[in-house]
Amino acid sequence: AKSDQQIWPCGKCKKNTLQSNSILCDGRCSKWFHGDCVLTEEEKHKYFVQKSKDKWHCKECVSLLQESIRWGDMVGKNEIRGELDKIYEEMVQWRNNLFEVPRGKAGKDFIEELSRIISELVYNTKWKSLSLKIVRIFMPL
Repeated sequence: AKSDQQIWPCGKCKKNTLQSNSILCDGRCSKWFHGDCVLTEEEKHKYFVQKSKDKWHCKECVSLLQESIRWGDMVGKNEIRGELDKIYEEMVQWRNNLFEVPRGKAGKDFIEELSRIISELVYNTKWKSLSLKIVRIFMPL
């Protein structure tokens, strides 16, 4: 059957994988893994029985994702901090209350992003060093 076709060596045990019992990492490595090698029983049920389309990342790619910080098209603390510094320096020249609070979808998106950034600060994540400056930029908007 086509669903049991051999694919690639498992990223963990190196034995050939079968499509029916293996999962593809959606991260940078794009390796196949046997479900038994990397998934919990709950995850195996989710991906193989329920046929979830949720993305899955191997431990190595999760590690890489956690190390890299992305915001829009910017990658890394230095690039983001440099852009934030420029924005902040410009903003301190603005008049107070120059803009009204956004409304509708833009307002909802604004509040969701601001809340997400504040939670990064509160929960002491890799974003902590940038979060306070981002909040200071968002508030006058």
